[in-house]
Amino acid sequence: MIRIASFLVFFIGAAVAFGAFYVARGSETDAPRTATAPVEPVAAEAPETPAEPETPDLPEAQKLYYLADIDFDQGEITVVYPAAGQGQTAVILRDQAALRAAKDTAFLPQIQTGADDSTPLVQIFRADTQIATVPCPTCPDLSTDPDHAALLEQALPHQIVHDNFSDHDTYLATIDAISTDPNFMLLDLRPAADFPTAPIDPALTISLPTAVVQSVGTFDSAAFDAQIRTAIDAQLPDGATITAVTTEGFRPAFLADKDNGQFVSAGGQPIAFPDARFLPISVTISGTDHLSDAAYDAITQATLMEFNVDDQFETFVTSRLQTTCVDCYFLKVDGPFYRSTRPTAQTPERYALTYYDLREAP
Repeated sequence: MIRIASFLVFFIGAAVAFGAFYVARGSETDAPRTATAPVEPVAAEAPETPAEPETPDLPEAQKLYYLADIDFDQGEITVVYPAAGQGQTAVILRDQAALRAAKDTAFLPQIQTGADDSTPLVQIFRADTQIATVPCPTCPDLSTDPDHAALLEQALPHQIVHDNFSDHDTYLATIDAISTDPNFMLLDLRPAADFPTAPIDPALTISLPTAVVQSVGTFDSAAFDAQIRTAIDAQLPDGATITAVTTEGFRPAFLADKDNGQFVSAGGQPIAFPDARFLPISVTISGTDHLSDAAYDAITQATLMEFNVDDQFETFVTSRLQTTCVDCYFLKVDGPFYRSTRPTAQTPERYALTYYDLREAP
């Protein structure tokens, strides 16, 4: 009404000004004029606002009032909307007054029987225990649904905490703390199975220096095994033990060119060095997933078994290849070759725990 009145005042003022301008210009000419009756301005009618199209209401039989059967007197209710943010972090509603008020109004279309519930649309919890869920075959955006927009306005995104523990007792103690502190909950982040995780035994696999053994004579594998175990046991922390000493079998070594690293061939076959064999060795340890650098150095010194092949190598190169350039070649082992002890596989004792921090941001 204020805008229409302003419009009329402006319109009348403009008409008067125009009339005065017309009269003023008429006094300056002798052309005859015909008097006309003044025309009263007509107020313009405000355009009607088009009515918003009505969303067809579902029949009651197709409505699922998912809060209707919830007993709010048996403990605090928490509702999680995993899909409300359309790929964003789930929003969580804990306002008991808001949930009670929506008990008989908040509904979703009835989901067909047998719908996939792997991605739920709504999850309802009491004391961090799920008591109801609504499956989500299509996951509509609830924020555009007038029946949920007001409810979702009171829901809050909460911080997700990703914890990792290297001690099983600390891991279990944290789970117990979450279960008693209302500011932290697992809710839909609770693992579906194998929870809590059973104790994990840390493990470590190390490779020892490759044993270089003469091709002639016998190799006392039992004595060598005992030597390895004694050397490693002295460097293990309390509670750690050797579970296996593994040899991968003797490997040959072949002549190779230092310039390109390729095998030297004769008759299409690489030339094998006949005077030594090479034995890769690995050890599996249970009860720890790491050793100190000093421990690795001590194990290397105690297990190093290298038959000196320098003299045999020089004789072999000069006689077989008819050359004096011994330094132009080297022995390339068919398989791994190590001169020191090193870790090759580690299984740490680690426990992952993901949960919600429900405290409101300051």
